[in-house]
Amino acid sequence: MKNKKYLAVILLVILLVVVLALAWKYPKQNSGVNTNPGEQTTKQQSQPMVGVSAVPPAQIPPGMPSNLPFEANAKILNNFTIKDPTTGKTQSTRAYASQKTIDENFAVYQKYLQDNGWTITNSLDKPTVKNLNASKASANFSIVIGKDSKGQVSVMVSYIQ
Repeated sequence: MKNKKYLAVILLVILLVVVLALAWKYPKQNSGVNTNPGEQTTKQQSQPMVGVSAVPPAQIPPGMPSNLPFEANAKILNNFTIKDPTTGKTQSTRAYASQKTIDENFAVYQKYLQDNGWTITNSLDKPTVKNLNASKASANFSIVIGKDSKGQVSVMVSYIQ
Protein backbone atom coordinates (compact mmCIF):
# COMPACT_ATOMS: atom_id res chain seq x y z
CA MET A 1 0.00 0.00 0.00
CA LYS A 2 2.87 2.36 0.87
CA ASN A 3 4.51 1.68 -2.51
CA LYS A 4 1.26 2.56 -4.29
CA LYS A 5 1.16 5.87 -2.42
CA TYR A 6 4.72 6.72 -3.48
CA LEU A 7 4.04 5.61 -7.05
CA ALA A 8 1.01 7.91 -7.11
CA VAL A 9 3.18 10.80 -5.84
CA ILE A 10 5.81 10.06 -8.49
CA LEU A 11 3.22 9.98 -11.25
CA LEU A 12 1.67 13.22 -10.00
CA VAL A 13 5.08 14.94 -9.91
CA ILE A 14 5.95 13.69 -13.41
CA LEU A 15 2.58 14.82 -14.77
CA LEU A 16 2.99 18.23 -13.17
CA VAL A 17 6.48 18.69 -14.62
CA VAL A 18 5.29 17.63 -18.09
CA VAL A 19 2.35 20.05 -17.94
CA LEU A 20 4.58 22.89 -16.76
CA ALA A 21 7.21 22.10 -19.40
CA LEU A 22 4.59 22.09 -22.15
CA ALA A 23 3.04 25.31 -20.85
CA TRP A 24 6.49 26.90 -20.82
CA LYS A 25 7.40 25.66 -24.30
CA TYR A 26 3.99 26.30 -25.88
CA PRO A 27 2.43 29.29 -24.12
CA LYS A 28 -1.25 29.81 -24.86
CA GLN A 29 -1.74 32.54 -27.39
CA ASN A 30 -5.00 34.46 -27.30
CA SER A 31 -5.81 35.27 -30.90
CA GLY A 32 -8.03 38.18 -29.93
CA VAL A 33 -10.73 36.90 -32.28
CA ASN A 34 -14.13 38.20 -31.27
CA THR A 35 -17.16 36.08 -32.04
CA ASN A 36 -19.60 38.97 -31.42
CA PRO A 37 -19.49 41.47 -34.30
CA GLY A 38 -19.48 45.11 -33.29
CA GLU A 39 -17.77 44.51 -29.94
CA GLN A 40 -14.22 45.68 -29.34
CA THR A 41 -11.64 42.89 -29.30
CA THR A 42 -9.38 42.71 -26.25
CA LYS A 43 -6.71 40.22 -25.33
CA GLN A 44 -7.10 38.50 -21.98
CA GLN A 45 -4.28 38.20 -19.50
CA SER A 46 -3.35 34.59 -18.74
CA GLN A 47 -3.49 33.71 -15.05
CA PRO A 48 -0.61 31.81 -13.41
CA MET A 49 -1.33 28.44 -11.80
CA VAL A 50 -2.39 28.95 -8.19
CA GLY A 51 0.34 28.17 -5.68
CA VAL A 52 3.17 27.83 -8.24
CA SER A 53 6.12 30.13 -7.74
CA ALA A 54 8.88 30.25 -10.33
CA VAL A 55 12.39 30.34 -8.92
CA PRO A 56 15.26 32.00 -10.82
CA PRO A 57 17.58 29.37 -12.39
CA ALA A 58 20.57 30.61 -10.38
CA GLN A 59 18.79 29.76 -7.10
CA ILE A 60 17.93 26.42 -5.54
CA PRO A 61 14.19 26.35 -4.79
CA PRO A 62 13.48 27.41 -1.20
CA GLY A 63 13.11 24.56 1.25
CA MET A 64 15.40 22.15 -0.59
CA PRO A 65 18.45 20.92 1.32
CA SER A 66 21.37 23.18 0.41
CA ASN A 67 23.81 20.28 0.01
CA LEU A 68 22.02 18.57 -2.88
CA PRO A 69 24.49 17.43 -5.56
CA PHE A 70 23.17 19.45 -8.49
CA GLU A 71 25.39 19.31 -11.57
CA ALA A 72 27.47 22.46 -12.04
CA ASN A 73 26.72 24.56 -15.13
CA ALA A 74 23.72 22.39 -16.09
CA LYS A 75 20.94 23.97 -18.15
CA ILE A 76 17.95 24.46 -15.83
CA LEU A 77 14.72 23.21 -17.43
CA ASN A 78 12.31 23.91 -14.54
CA ASN A 79 12.77 25.51 -11.15
CA PHE A 80 9.72 26.16 -8.97
CA THR A 81 7.81 25.61 -5.75
CA ILE A 82 4.18 24.65 -5.26
CA LYS A 83 2.28 25.10 -2.01
CA ASP A 84 -0.66 22.75 -1.47
CA PRO A 85 -3.32 24.81 0.33
CA THR A 86 -5.11 21.71 1.62
CA THR A 87 -2.10 20.01 3.24
CA GLY A 88 0.16 23.02 3.79
CA LYS A 89 3.04 21.05 2.24
CA THR A 90 5.43 22.62 -0.24
CA GLN A 91 6.95 20.83 -3.21
CA SER A 92 10.24 22.29 -4.42
CA THR A 93 11.33 21.04 -7.85
CA ARG A 94 14.42 21.56 -9.97
CA ALA A 95 14.89 19.88 -13.35
CA TYR A 96 18.01 20.17 -15.46
CA ALA A 97 19.73 18.76 -18.55
CA SER A 98 22.69 16.63 -17.53
CA GLN A 99 26.00 15.85 -19.20
CA LYS A 100 26.26 12.67 -17.10
CA THR A 101 24.74 9.30 -17.95
CA ILE A 102 21.59 7.98 -16.30
CA ASP A 103 23.68 5.51 -14.29
CA GLU A 104 26.14 8.20 -13.11
CA ASN A 105 23.28 10.44 -11.94
CA PHE A 106 21.52 7.53 -10.25
CA ALA A 107 24.69 6.66 -8.32
CA VAL A 108 25.24 10.30 -7.26
CA TYR A 109 21.72 10.71 -5.86
CA GLN A 110 21.59 7.23 -4.32
CA LYS A 111 24.84 7.98 -2.44
CA TYR A 112 23.53 11.40 -1.38
CA LEU A 113 20.35 9.88 0.08
CA GLN A 114 22.23 7.11 1.88
CA ASP A 115 24.93 9.45 3.25
CA ASN A 116 22.36 11.94 4.55
CA GLY A 117 20.10 9.59 6.51
CA TRP A 118 17.28 9.18 3.98
CA THR A 119 15.39 5.90 3.71
CA ILE A 120 15.00 4.85 0.09
CA THR A 121 11.41 3.64 -0.05
CA ASN A 122 11.17 2.78 -3.73
CA SER A 123 13.32 2.77 -6.83
CA LEU A 124 12.98 2.07 -10.52
CA ASP A 125 15.90 0.93 -12.65
CA LYS A 126 15.13 0.81 -16.40
CA PRO A 127 17.47 1.55 -19.31
CA THR A 128 15.94 4.96 -20.16
CA VAL A 129 14.47 5.99 -16.81
CA LYS A 130 15.55 5.61 -13.21
CA ASN A 131 13.78 6.82 -10.10
CA LEU A 132 14.52 7.09 -6.41
CA ASN A 133 11.93 7.84 -3.73
CA ALA A 134 13.07 8.50 -0.21
CA SER A 135 11.70 9.73 3.09
CA LYS A 136 12.99 11.17 6.34
CA ALA A 137 10.65 12.35 9.11
CA SER A 138 7.82 14.21 7.30
CA ALA A 139 9.85 14.99 4.16
CA ASN A 140 10.00 13.08 0.86
CA PHE A 141 12.27 13.07 -2.15
CA SER A 142 11.44 11.97 -5.68
CA ILE A 143 14.32 11.90 -8.13
CA VAL A 144 13.60 10.98 -11.74
CA ILE A 145 16.43 10.57 -14.24
CA GLY A 146 15.53 9.97 -17.86
CA LYS A 147 16.91 9.94 -21.37
CA ASP A 148 14.88 11.16 -24.33
CA SER A 149 14.92 9.75 -27.87
CA LYS A 150 17.80 12.09 -28.80
CA GLY A 151 19.92 10.78 -25.93
CA GLN A 152 19.61 13.89 -23.72
CA VAL A 153 19.63 12.99 -20.03
CA SER A 154 17.51 15.08 -17.67
CA VAL A 155 17.22 15.00 -13.91
CA MET A 156 14.19 16.13 -11.91
CA VAL A 157 14.54 16.45 -8.15
CA SER A 158 11.38 17.10 -6.12
CA TYR A 159 11.46 17.68 -2.39
CA ILE A 160 8.18 17.71 -0.47
CA GLN A 161 7.88 18.96 3.08
